[in-house]
Amino acid sequence: ILGFLGIFIYFLLENFALQFTQAANVGLYMGAIPLFTAIFAHFFTKDEKLSRSVVIGFLVAIVGIALILLDGASFQLRLKGDLLALSAAVVFALYSVALKLAPKGYHYIVITRKSFFYGLLLMVIYFLISGKSFHYHSLAITTVWLNILFLGLISSGLAFILWQQGIERIGSINASNYIYLVPLITAIAGIIALNEKLTLKMILGGVTILIGLYIAQKKSSQISN
Repeated sequence: ILGFLGIFIYFLLENFALQFTQAANVGLYMGAIPLFTAIFAHFFTKDEKLSRSVVIGFLVAIVGIALILLDGASFQLRLKGDLLALSAAVVFALYSVALKLAPKGYHYIVITRKSFFYGLLLMVIYFLISGKSFHYHSLAITTVWLNILFLGLISSGLAFILWQQGIERIGSINASNYIYLVPLITAIAGIIALNEKLTLKMILGGVTILIGLYIAQKKSSQISN
């Protein structure tokens, strides 16, 4: 189930969404993951409940995310891509709650390894059935392998291991709230690594995100404790 939800379906929906809508739209819908996670956790777990502060924190943080992602651009609704992105957010929220409910007897690395194995297996099966072409000659390029290793080991493998540990230690709601920081960290990385311009909207967005995160964490952390 974890491999199906978090590895196969989530990445499939997110990548399809990027083909039909703007990256900013996808980023906004990903910002809804904490709210969806809180809703699912409220109904499917015994110790995590949806609180007013989680909802208020979401509303504040999503404004900050919009300020950063839509800086200099306008939001354009593209139904197909937006629905795919929204579906991806729902699926990842389900994955996070499923992680919370996973059997406690397994080591987190074992769970992550099995999830990736079955998720990758489903991806290969889908790839073969869909009949999509694959440019094998690209595997001879060193940069491609470096990208694959980084995405596989760091962005996916290590990130999912840390994500699972976070959920295990502080719960799915508290852990998911930190997703609000992704656009802020991305903007900072862009300024440092790509020499992108720092704008007033970015600053306001970052401050708003931090306020939203604080509000969301304040109440839910008391429930967790």
